[in-house]
Amino acid sequence: MSQHLMPRPGSDLVGVTGATGRLGGRVAHRLAAAGAAQRLLVRDPARAPELPDACAVRADFPGRDVAAGR
Repeated sequence: MSQHLMPRPGSDLVGVTGATGRLGGRVAHRLAAAGAAQRLLVRDPARAPELPDACAVRADFPGRDVAAGR
């Protein structure tokens, strides 16, 4: 995976959260099959799927309170 992926000219970059999980992983694989450039936001980049035009980026989700907006 490229560490500094830039979308192809004229294409969009799609952010996928939870790409190491069941649902996010499926979404990432389908987007890759469609040729989409992706930024995979994951807690552990080493667990991210190896996909063409995809770059895993570590995202820290500190807790449920933050995700709930509290």
